[in-house]
Amino acid sequence: MDGEVYDEVDTPAFNLYNDVIFPCRVFLLSYGWYLLAAALVLHQIFVRFIRQQQHAETGAMKKSDDASDRHRERLLAARQRQQEHHDKVAAEAEAEKRRKEEEKLARLREEMAQRSVVENALMDRRIGEARRDKAKQQDKAKGDSAECESPSDFLLRMIASAPIVIVSKSFCPYSRKAKAAFATYRLPREEVVYLELDELGEKMEKAVQAELSRLYDRERVPAVFVSGDFIGDADMIIAHQREGILDVLVHDATESWRKRSIPNPPK
Repeated sequence: MDGEVYDEVDTPAFNLYNDVIFPCRVFLLSYGWYLLAAALVLHQIFVRFIRQQQHAETGAMKKSDDASDRHRERLLAARQRQQEHHDKVAAEAEAEKRRKEEEKLARLREEMAQRSVVENALMDRRIGEARRDKAKQQDKAKGDSAECESPSDFLLRMIASAPIVIVSKSFCPYSRKAKAAFATYRLPREEVVYLELDELGEKMEKAVQAELSRLYDRERVPAVFVSGDFIGDADMIIAHQREGILDVLVHDATESWRKRSIPNPPK
C-alpha cells in the first residue's frame, strides 16, 4: 500500500464539510470565547440601559394615564359642580318667579277685596239714600201722627218694647258688628228690635238722635239697650261677649221678658 497515491475525495458531503463546517469550527475554536464575552456584554447593556429605558417609558406612560384619569375626574367634578350650580340658580329663579306670582295674586285679591268693600259701601250708600228719600215721603204722609208723640217718648217706648234694642243706622258698619254679635244667640225677632234711625225720616232721625244724646250721652250709633239699660256701643258689646258678660245679660233679659209675657193662670 506504500507509495499508493489516493485520489482527492470529491463528494458533496465532503465539499460541505470543507467549505462550511470546518471553517466555522476553526472560527469558533479561535474566537468563540470572544463572541461569548461580547454576548454577555451586550446582554448587560440591554439589561442596564435598554430595559431600564423601557421601564421608564412604561412608568411615564402609566403616570400619563394616571394624570389623564385625574384630569378626567377633575373635569367630571367641575362639570358636576357646574350642573349643581346651574340647578341651584334655576331653582332659585323658579322660587323667585313663584313668589312674585303669589305676591301678584295677593295684590289682585287685595284689590278685589278693596273694590268689593268700596262697591258695598257705595251700594249701602245708595240704599241709605233711597231709604231716606222714602222716609221723607213717609214723614210727609204721617203728618199729625208723628207730631202727636215726642221724640223722647218715641225713643223710650221703643227701648221698652223688647228686651234687646239696638239703635242703629242701616248703612253703619259698627251697627253691623253689634247686630252680628247678637245674631249668634238666635233670639226670636220679637225679642230683638233694630231701630234704624235713617228709616224714620230726616226730621225724626235728627230729633231721636238728639234725644239719645240728651238722655244717654250717646251722639253716635249704635246704642245697645238690654232690659232698658244702655250697655254700650259695638266695641263694648264685642268686649262683653269676649268676656262672657253679654251671655249673662242676654240670658237674664230674655228670661225676665218671657216670664213677664206669660199670663198668670186664672185662680
